[in-house]
Amino acid sequence: MTNSPDIIRAVIEITEAPKRPNYPARMALFLTEKTGSCCGRHQGALPRATQLQLFGMVLTAAPITLDGSDETVEFPGGEAPYVFSWFEFDNL
Repeated sequence: MTNSPDIIRAVIEITEAPKRPNYPARMALFLTEKTGSCCGRHQGALPRATQLQLFGMVLTAAPITLDGSDETVEFPGGEAPYVFSWFEFDNL
């Protein structure tokens, strides 16, 4: 299976309803562009505009971890980190 950004962009174009973004596909594309694989891992602070595009909201100014191997987003919380499945962002 290839991780071509062009293939993932095509999936986004096909699956996004006019007013309903496909956030998991956007996260997969982001990881493919950053790491070379949709199963990669990226950790670092993300600009507000990038967070809005990936998650539909601004989560935090702290570093965010996107993990493609288990399709999760993790960021610091109060006593424990918040961990969300990519697919939970479709329901927020």
